[in-house]
Amino acid sequence: MNNSLLDKAGKRRKSLMPANKICLSCSYAETSTERRQLQIFCQKQFLQADDSCPEYQDLGTKELLEAIKEKLQQAQEQYRKRFNEIHPDCINCVQNCCTTPFLNCTPFYPEDIIYYMLCDKVVPKIPKGLKHCMFFNQGCTLPMTLRPHVCIEYKCIYQNDSEINYLAEVTNQAIIYLLAVATKDFSGWRGQYTIEDKPSLKQLGAVAGQTHDRFNRRWDIENPIDDLLILYGCRL
Repeated sequence: MNNSLLDKAGKRRKSLMPANKICLSCSYAETSTERRQLQIFCQKQFLQADDSCPEYQDLGTKELLEAIKEKLQQAQEQYRKRFNEIHPDCINCVQNCCTTPFLNCTPFYPEDIIYYMLCDKVVPKIPKGLKHCMFFNQGCTLPMTLRPHVCIEYKCIYQNDSEINYLAEVTNQAIIYLLAVATKDFSGWRGQYTIEDKPSLKQLGAVAGQTHDRFNRRWDIENPIDDLLILYGCRL
């Protein structure tokens, strides 16, 4: 099939196959993360798309998604470097987190699928019924920048380090913003709070009529990515 052509789906609405990262930033894309799965639908009913899609309309999010991806990569690299400094004997731990019930099935979630897509990677297929993480073998065998978000978010019971805690917060914030931008569900992921909802915002200088997100960042519902473009260095 010629990749420069777009095959329209039939009357029955179908998701784009395979999901293409360019569609994440297209104004005609609808992204669903229900049941821990990622699906991208095209309002134009295209079944496939590539970089030459004639209907593609960037909402200004393509650069932002790339910037968030890079932030996640940097945070994971710094996180792992620091973790190895304070826990060099991690692989010999008898209570290794990769063998606990919480992390026993290699937990890839929609945010990981989105992140992998932006990295031009495909999330590995996990065999059904697996009772342990398939990537655990005297430590994690996945590249440090391609580990599931929940594995980074998981708190080691022997860990209490300010730098690790900071990087975990940076990662969690970036993941929430990644989901908000990719799914366009800004209120759902960012949260929508005023001083009436959250009186503690007054201590941060918030006033009536302003909207803040779950991280206490002020944002504009009408222009939901403007502050993120500045936060991630896409705009001065």
